[in-house]
Amino acid sequence: MTDLPSGRGPGRIRALLPERGAPRALALSTLVGQTGSGLLLPVSALFFTRSVGLSAAQVGVGLAVAGLTGLAAAVPAGRLADRFGARGTYATALAGQAVATASFALVHSLWAFIAVTCAAAVAERGGAAARGAVISGVGVGEARVRLRALLKSVTNAGLSIGTALAAFALAAD
Repeated sequence: MTDLPSGRGPGRIRALLPERGAPRALALSTLVGQTGSGLLLPVSALFFTRSVGLSAAQVGVGLAVAGLTGLAAAVPAGRLADRFGARGTYATALAGQAVATASFALVHSLWAFIAVTCAAAVAERGGAAARGAVISGVGVGEARVRLRALLKSVTNAGLSIGTALAAFALAAD
């Protein structure tokens, strides 16, 4: 990224975009993933309690088990990224997250909820471990710091967009 030009127009917008290649791909994958998270997080508890029929306690237990499972998966996922390559591990984790998230629509019992939620958590935490390795391989010094800052901003923007979209779903009930 370069210093922001003064004024308006396409030059200013282009200056906000990360470099072509890996930085831009990371930013796009972050935006898509975090927009999805922003959509899922506010409505998931309501979906599982109202549509699937789980109790709030069951949803809480399932999320707690998934959180612990995801936490335990981070280190082995980092080792997989070291052994087989961070980019491939990250891509596999993103695909796993997509499949797990789509599988939420198929959940009709507590055990299915726990299984799918654990799969999603493992993919998410494993992806985060591999993503860190991908980022560290993309740039050095100040360029890496800028990329991390940009990705944090994209994360916040994606969560905000997803949450705003979820508000429409919640308003429509």
